[in-house]
Amino acid sequence: MKKLAFVAGILLLSSCSTQRLYTTLDVMRPGGMTFAHDAVNMLLVNNTVPQPENYGHKILLSGQKAYSVIQNIDSASLFCMAGAFEDFADIGFFRTVLLQDGTLNKSGDFYRINALRAADVDSLCRMYNVDVILALNRIAVNDVITDYYLPDTDEYLAALDVKTISNWSVHYPDSNHYESINLTDSLFWERTAYDRKEALEQLPARNDAVVDACIFAGRRACERLLPRWEQVDRYFFTDRNEQIKQGIDSVYHKKWQGALNAWKPLTETAKSKSVKAKAYANMAVVSEILGDIDNAISYANASLSLFSESFNLNSYEYTYWISTYISDLYKRQEEIKLLEKQL
Repeated sequence: MKKLAFVAGILLLSSCSTQRLYTTLDVMRPGGMTFAHDAVNMLLVNNTVPQPENYGHKILLSGQKAYSVIQNIDSASLFCMAGAFEDFADIGFFRTVLLQDGTLNKSGDFYRINALRAADVDSLCRMYNVDVILALNRIAVNDVITDYYLPDTDEYLAALDVKTISNWSVHYPDSNHYESINLTDSLFWERTAYDRKEALEQLPARNDAVVDACIFAGRRACERLLPRWEQVDRYFFTDRNEQIKQGIDSVYHKKWQGALNAWKPLTETAKSKSVKAKAYANMAVVSEILGDIDNAISYANASLSLFSESFNLNSYEYTYWISTYISDLYKRQEEIKLLEKQL
């Protein structure tokens, strides 16, 4: 079910300054992994070893030495898998998503990644009738409680920071090759009170915080491994020139071809290099909206060249903006190639 539209249109248009109009676009970013095109039924597999109780849990209070505490988080992988399963099932990228939550890793070695054996992958794929496996090989949790005195308010600030590092790998039947990735996430809580003890007691229980962090790590894995939508900022340049204004009016009504028709003649007839540059820059944004990244890059480069030659008071600002935009467009050009493999 790997069908996701490529570019959404304009969501918002509002004045940013007297020279520019601000808008946001929804663009699709590639995921952290590229799944095979024929992989439509996925199995999530728990391949972890529980984290030792004496690893990763610290308290660092002001005026005291940091010390470790014992914390049992045997279920960390289960909560991480649950978070991942819920989001993978909801997003619809795969036709079916199944969950195998009992860990297959019997090595007892938390500190070493033990990837699934090819024979186990083949067996699981036949058993669950799937064509791809996403395995969680380890989730490491590091949590620390700290506190600080805030002299400006005469209060104490207590904080609990939970970081997770998860290792995931993708496996296919009849193949010894697999791809793996490490993902880092964190959740942070702060509480203030005039009494130090009260501030610390307001923090969530450490175990509850770890559970929330592991669920969050699982859900973020789905978001980061698969293609995702992301909002980006874009700008249209305004000017007293009537054709520039005419094109902007078309943009307000999402009449993209009308905007291009208004600005295109200016690139040849306008006497002002600044007006030509603005026309090219605006045409670049419209071309991107229409999914024509190659033309967007061509127009943006032409705009940069003209802005660099212009002696307009805002030339430096314009040059900086268009240079940044060109970098974004080249990045998107490469991402499109990857998205074509992922979708």
